[in-house]
Amino acid sequence: MVWFYGGTFFSGSSKYKLYAPDYLLEKNVVFVSFNYRLGVFGFLSTEDLEAPGNWGLKDQILALKWVKDNIEKFGGDPTRVTIFGESAGAASVSYLTHSPLAQGLFSGIIAQSGSSLCLWSLSHNARMKAFNVGIQMGFISLSSKALIKFLRSVDYKKLKLAESNVTLQAFLGGNILAGLPFAVVKEPNHPGAVFSSRTWQQLESGNFSRVPMIVGFNSNEGAALSSYIDLIRPVMVQYDLDLTRLVPHDLTRNPLKRIPAAFEVRRNFFNLSPIALQDQSLGRYITVDQFERPIREFVIQTSKYTKVFYYQFSYKGILGDPNNAQQGVGHAEELNYLFVKDRNATANDLRTVDRFTTLWTNFAKNGNPTPLSSSNTSLGLLNWESNDPNTNATASIKYLNIDLNINMSVNPFQDDWIFYQKLYATYGDPPYATY
Repeated sequence: MVWFYGGTFFSGSSKYKLYAPDYLLEKNVVFVSFNYRLGVFGFLSTEDLEAPGNWGLKDQILALKWVKDNIEKFGGDPTRVTIFGESAGAASVSYLTHSPLAQGLFSGIIAQSGSSLCLWSLSHNARMKAFNVGIQMGFISLSSKALIKFLRSVDYKKLKLAESNVTLQAFLGGNILAGLPFAVVKEPNHPGAVFSSRTWQQLESGNFSRVPMIVGFNSNEGAALSSYIDLIRPVMVQYDLDLTRLVPHDLTRNPLKRIPAAFEVRRNFFNLSPIALQDQSLGRYITVDQFERPIREFVIQTSKYTKVFYYQFSYKGILGDPNNAQQGVGHAEELNYLFVKDRNATANDLRTVDRFTTLWTNFAKNGNPTPLSSSNTSLGLLNWESNDPNTNATASIKYLNIDLNINMSVNPFQDDWIFYQKLYATYGDPPYATY
C-alpha cells in the first residue's frame, strides 16, 4: 500500500509522526510512503514545453517505478500495489489513472476526499501565476525560457516567499475554489506528459486505468472551516459581491449563463442572507460543491468500466478534529482512524479503527473490501456492494456509510445532486475538465 499525503499540493510530508502506519501493518500489508515536490517546485507551469508542470506527479510515478522494481525484496508483491491518498493525495492518485506514464504500476486505488474532477485540484491560468512568481522577485518578462532560467538562479528561500505571496493573493482574491494556485495542470502534448486531455472526457470514454477503486468523502468536509472561520469570513464577503464565484469554474464561460446560474446556487444553499455569516450553509456548500459532487461524478463515470466502492465516512469520535464544532465529519478527520494518533481512544473509536483498516487492507489484498474469505468479526456479514458496469450509478449510486453502525445506502446528498444536474443541463457548456 503506497501512501500519497495531502496538503493542497503546497505542503505535506510522509513523516512517521504524521502518518504512523501501525494499524495498517497489523493487517499484514507492506506500507510505503515517500515525499514529492510541492508548490513552485512541484507544480509551477508555464503551460508550454519550457516548464510543462506536474513535477510532483512525476515524482510519484518515479516512486511507483521503484516500488515495482524493489518491493519484492521487502516481502511485497509488485503485481498487487494499491495507491491511496487523501485530499491532494487522493486527487494525485486519481490523476495517475489518467496517465499512460503510470499504467501498469498499480492494481487498485483508494481516493479519500479528492478526485481528478474536483474543482480545486486543477490549476487554471497556471502560466500567469508562474510569471507572477517572477514579478514577486522583480523579474518581468514575457519569455518562458527567460523566466525559468531566472527562477533556477534564485535561492530556494526567495522562491518559497514568492510562492507564498502568490498563494496569499489567490486566497484573498477568493479564487481558491476555482483551482489551487499551484496544482495539477493539463500539459501540452509531449512524450513526458502525465496527461494532455480533459479528465472528464477521458473518464467518460473509458480512457483511464480500469483498476478496482475505493472512492469517497467525509460527511461534512466543509466543517474543517470552523477551525478558522474568522479568517475565512472576509474572503467569503467577496462571494456576496460577485455571486458568479459560486458557480463551478468549468460549467460555462458565458456570462449570460453564469449570472443566472449563480443566483440559483445562492438560492439553493444560502437564500438571501449574507454568505459569510452562514457557517452551517457554507460547510454544506463546500462539502457538496468541492467534494461530494465531483467525487460522485468520478464514481459514475469510472464505474461504467470497473468496480468502484463508494463510501461516506460519518463516524464522529474522540480521534477526530477536536475543533470541529459542526455536525458531521470534517476534511481529513478520517485519517485519525487509519494512522496512529496519540490520543485517548474510546472503545467505539478502536472498533472504527479496526473496521476502517480492515476494509482498506482487504481491498489492497483482494481488490474487494469485503471478500467472502474475510474472517474479521468487526465487519460481521457486511457486503460492500460496488458500482460497476452491471449497475446504473447514474440512476442510483450505492455507497457504504461508515459510522458507529456500518450500512449500505444509496444517493448521498441527493437533493443537492439533483440541483447540480439541473444546473449543468440548463447552463453547462461541455466538454468539461473538472466537474
